[in-house]
Amino acid sequence: MVGLVSEEAQGRQRIYRLNPGALSEVEDWLHPFERYWQARFNALNKTLSKKEKK
Repeated sequence: MVGLVSEEAQGRQRIYRLNPGALSEVEDWLHPFERYWQARFNALNKTLSKKEKK
């Protein structure tokens, strides 16, 4: 189990809680991709803006 979510039974209900600390590992893994995608979205925005002006 990764530990992203905890589950607690309360009668017939189940209470789920997100563990934000475990998300930091996901964020660390995704960080290198952030610059790439930011650059791609900026390029897309620039292209769309140029087409809009035409």
